[in-house]
Amino acid sequence: MRRTMATAAVATLILAACSTSSSSSSGASPSGGPGSPVTVQLTEFKIIMPAEVPAGVQTLHIENIGGMPHFIDFMSVQGDQTDDDITAFLNDPQSSQGPPPSWLAPASIPSISLYSPGTSSDITMNLAPGRYAAFCFMPDAEGKPHAVDGMHTVFEVTGTPSTATLPTPDVTVSWNGTSFDDVPSTLPAGTQTIGFANRGTKPAQVSLIQLLEDAPIDQIRQDVNGWFNSLYAGAPPVSFLGGISAVPPGDLAAVATVNLTDGKYAFAGPGKSAPAEFTVGSGAIPSPSASASAASCTPGGTDLSVTVSNISFGTNCLAAPAGQPFTIAFDNQDASVPHNLAIYPEGDGAKPVFTGDIVTGVASATYDVPALQAGTYRFQCDVHPTTMSGTFVVG
Repeated sequence: MRRTMATAAVATLILAACSTSSSSSSGASPSGGPGSPVTVQLTEFKIIMPAEVPAGVQTLHIENIGGMPHFIDFMSVQGDQTDDDITAFLNDPQSSQGPPPSWLAPASIPSISLYSPGTSSDITMNLAPGRYAAFCFMPDAEGKPHAVDGMHTVFEVTGTPSTATLPTPDVTVSWNGTSFDDVPSTLPAGTQTIGFANRGTKPAQVSLIQLLEDAPIDQIRQDVNGWFNSLYAGAPPVSFLGGISAVPPGDLAAVATVNLTDGKYAFAGPGKSAPAEFTVGSGAIPSPSASASAASCTPGGTDLSVTVSNISFGTNCLAAPAGQPFTIAFDNQDASVPHNLAIYPEGDGAKPVFTGDIVTGVASATYDVPALQAGTYRFQCDVHPTTMSGTFVVG
């Protein structure tokens, strides 16, 4: 079940598109209500949200505070099973070969599409009372679904639904079963409210994406596929800004409130449907930040060190002499956050030449690295490969 669900989720996200504890706020009282969004935070590997959420029209403030892409699949819990029961099921090797257990069923509420690290938006939808489980099945840098690493939680939607209705969006994007309708060619920069409707006959997904490459959409589609298939090697070609999946047929299903900056964007639908592009403001592609590939440094000995803090390496370049074993003193200053350092040859899909053990902070370790041939490599944290990487020079 876990492998099937993860594969399906990733397939719909491709423009054709280590701690293992999950968490809801311990002992949290119901949160939210009119004018009071419910905060849902996504990180490695947790979904942090209240244990109880009021029923009815509710705004979920979704934040990816981690270093990897994450999404949320909702399922209905048909009984008194807990998060521990989900953990036991996902840890059972047989779970990957069959359907979910009978007490997990499709949810009556839409799921949440992919968010890149550092992105956030508000999603307003109508929440029916009941017990639900939230999962992220995005694969980690080794291909294992995040839910298996612990990224799931059970919560309850409680109370009598209010008579409130969904807010009127600035723009409503409609999926007609094969393509998008009503997508404007331009939008002004700033906060926009975007409605999602499905006028087809089957559930659909609508993802909002900012393009980070100045290239035709077909090329970006290929680059996104390559980036996913490499398990996040190199800079991502797009930024995922959320959206709705499992959108039921019908009129307005949910409304997203998102801050749009100047750039080129697209709505991506299910399967191999063509994304619908639009521009915001000037339409300028964001200038890339200083990349690890541009970094340069020279070997200074066989005793290396690196400090991690705020989900970031303290350097973007490390160097070691060729043909000699060396050590890396690895200091993780991020409390309760898992990190490691692995070294890879350049190129998508390359296998690591060294993988350091994962260290959960605050803690340190010394990595003993075998001799490497001269060349330029990259190093990364395998828990946060999209945000923590750099150049490793061997010479």
